[in-house]
Amino acid sequence: MPFDGTQSPITMALTRARALVEKGWIQKCMRSRDGVCIMGAVEHLAENLLYQRVNILLIQAITEQQGRKMLPAEYNDTPDRTKEEVLAVYDRAIELSFR
Repeated sequence: MPFDGTQSPITMALTRARALVEKGWIQKCMRSRDGVCIMGAVEHLAENLLYQRVNILLIQAITEQQGRKMLPAEYNDTPDRTKEEVLAVYDRAIELSFR
């Protein structure tokens, strides 16, 4: 985390997306009235570069967790995936965003 207490736009985007997943997580679609998937939580990012960087950090966090590269949508929709696992990916991606 930056020493001045501020967060980068990437960290803020990941933090907001994590809060959306915490509120309601779903599989097999990006958004519904019940919640969002791992990527549905970040689809609203208007800035393409920001979206790309967030996606890269999510992929890196998933790769660390799974021991192999997986796209976020594939990871999210894996049978028996849990909300807690998805939140852990967000937590790791947030940590990585401080680098």
